[in-house]
Formats: sequence, C-alpha cells, structure tokens
Amino acid sequence: MHPVFYRQRPGWTFSRAVRGEGAFVWDDAGQRLIDAAGGAIVVGVGHGVREIADAIGAQAGQLAYVHGTELTSEPVEQLAAALAKRVPVDDARLYLVAGGSEATETAIKLARQYQVARGKRARHKVIARWPSYHGSSLGALAVSGRPSLRADFDPLLPATPFIPAPYPYRCRLPGCGARCSLDCARALEAKIREEGASCVRRATATVSSSSPTR
Repeated sequence: MHPVFYRQRPGWTFSRAVRGEGAFVWDDAGQRLIDAAGGAIVVGVGHGVREIADAIGAQAGQLAYVHGTELTSEPVEQLAAALAKRVPVDDARLYLVAGGSEATETAIKLARQYQVARGKRARHKVIARWPSYHGSSLGALAVSGRPSLRADFDPLLPATPFIPAPYPYRCRLPGCGARCSLDCARALEAKIREEGASCVRRATATVSSSSPTR
C-alpha cells in the first residue's frame, strides 16, 4: 500500500510520469503518451514551456504567496489588468481564484452577496443547465448536470432547478434542427416563473468548464 490516495479503482496500476514536452508526456518506462486532456484541462499551452518555467521559478524565489485580504502584489495587479481588457464589460473587476470549481462557487457567492446588499435576501436560487459540468466541489457539483458525478453525493447537494442546455449537435428540444427554435430561452423563462422571479439570482463564472459535452 502506498500513502498516495490514487483516484482509480483498487488494483489499478499507474504509470509514473517523469517529463513532458508540448502535448506529450513520458513515463518512467520511456513510453510517450499524448496528453489529450491537457492535464485536467489546465495545460493548454503544453508541457515544458521554458518561458513559463522561468517565470514560475523567478516568482517563487521572490514571493510565494500573500493573502488577498491583507495585501496585493505586482503579479496580481498585472494579471488583472491584462485580463480586464478581454472582458466585454466596462470597468471590469476581477476576483482571481485557483481553478474552475472555486470560480463557480465564488460566482454563486458573489451573486448572493450582491442581492443581499440590494436588500433582496429572498433571491437565493441559481438555475443551472442539464447536461453541464462546472466543477467537482459540492457547490459546483450542485449546479452541474452530470448524473455520473452527482449520483453518490446527491443527498449532500443543495436543490437546484435545471433547464435543458443549448446543444446544437444533439439538441433534444422540439423544433430544433438546422436553426435554433429558441425553446431553450423559453425553458429559462418558464423556470424563472416557476421558481419565482424574486428568488432567482444570476451567477457568471469566467473560469469554469461549462460545455454540455463534458
């Protein structure tokens, strides 16, 4: 038994990755593997990029981490300024987090805090799409339409209203074909009315995986 809690069934043997270059990963037996998942959808630029490795090393040698409630740093300010230019809203403000699940939960919490600040405490519901994937933490899983991932945790998940996801390749909504029937928009309107418009809030996560094909 090894102290690592492997994310596979008992008896599964993992190859040990030793290096990567571009889209390829080599294991300790010398076998070259295609990293078709990009890590966990987080290594889009590829492995072994020297510019990135040098930047990580330089930053680690200067400053590892500062808590955002007390301090800011030049890398945070630079990243936010660069990303803000790509956001399609004026005067964008970015709340930087570590990954997709945290981004989803942060978006939900920010939406809730916004409604509380407006005095709309009754607005607590988030309408999600089925199928969809927004992360594996409990909060992100609650708004994800993935039966295989939700099954074991359903008793722990907050009740979430769902509507069909726009899915032009295999849409199951009536009337959809070469052109969208807009039934997905009508489903959203109907769900808002069903749940009560005074109870529904909007949450937008800019860093999350939401494709219905995942």
